[in-house]
Amino acid sequence: MTEQQTITTPTHVRPDDDQRAPGAAAGRVLRTALWVVLVVALVGNMAASVAGVAWSGHVALGGLTAACVGALAVSHLQARRGARP
Repeated sequence: MTEQQTITTPTHVRPDDDQRAPGAAAGRVLRTALWVVLVVALVGNMAASVAGVAWSGHVALGGLTAACVGALAVSHLQARRGARP
């Protein structure tokens, strides 16, 4: 590299945490929690199937799974539009 060449910051590099919107960290925590709850609900539903739990347990875990999927979809769409809650 010669002295005349300069190094520029690529435009696709994400800014540091301190330069992001104030709610961005909270959004990441929420999405992480939703993913954890989703996995736990899915595993719990599979375990309930093996254990022969009544249908009410499956309905409860299925509702929790659907709620998590819906919340993750909303979070994703808001992130795509740039509107952080």
